[in-house]
Amino acid sequence: MKNKQRGQVSLLVLLVAAVITTLGLSVSQKTVLETKIDTDEEALKQAFSSAESGIEYYLGSGAPTTDGKLIYTSPDGKSQAKVEVTALGTSSEIDFGTPVLAGDYEYFWMAPHNEDGSLNLTSGSYGGSQVKLCLSNTSSSLAEVVLLYKPLVGETSSLRRVVNFSNSAVNGVNATGQVDCGSNWTGVLVDVDTTGGTKILLSVSPLGASTNMKIQAVGAGNVFPSQGSQITAVGEAGNISDVDGDPVRSKVAVQDRYKLLPFLLNPVSAADQVLSP
Repeated sequence: MKNKQRGQVSLLVLLVAAVITTLGLSVSQKTVLETKIDTDEEALKQAFSSAESGIEYYLGSGAPTTDGKLIYTSPDGKSQAKVEVTALGTSSEIDFGTPVLAGDYEYFWMAPHNEDGSLNLTSGSYGGSQVKLCLSNTSSSLAEVVLLYKPLVGETSSLRRVVNFSNSAVNGVNATGQVDCGSNWTGVLVDVDTTGGTKILLSVSPLGASTNMKIQAVGAGNVFPSQGSQITAVGEAGNISDVDGDPVRSKVAVQDRYKLLPFLLNPVSAADQVLSP
């Protein structure tokens, strides 16, 4: 009888020990998981901060790149950023990917810039006589388009018009005629012929509703000049040496577009100013 009781006590002790062990392992695993989450969150913050610092370092220092790339390492050596710089534009389409508020302007350079950022009015401007203007939201139907250009003779001038994306007249403006810009876009052809003059800047303002917009070149071989740089930085933290696995990464991208002279912010009156190369 005593042996039976001892066996029951031993079994009970084993069961209690098993339960305690299971609870202990569960708590331990939870603690490890929470610690890993906290560590990853901190590493993610470091990676994001490193990506931002990499972009600031490139913009602030003018650091040279190798094939458009450079590596930035944080002062404490615990994080780094791989920075890549590519031309913004230099193709048959310009899409900045950001919405434009109704009444505000989006600006597309038709003339190129020199390496020092100054405007080049002697060669390399957009060669087409038309562009496709494409909007993602045409509920307002109308957009104002202003082309700033340098004629063959005389001072800087501008061409100003209102285009209508609707199939019928709106507010007395006849339909411009829609063209294909791709899925989820509505486009019209815009005349940018300057009769031999140098195209400088195309300014577009949606009238009545905010929208994303882009322009597409018309004519074989026509491309737009660079609009500046696209700077992409991938920050890495937590294990940048890749000894124990991949580091935590965070990506930041910004556009460093060529700056507008103050008077160009109002394209209607910009033609009254004198532009020099």
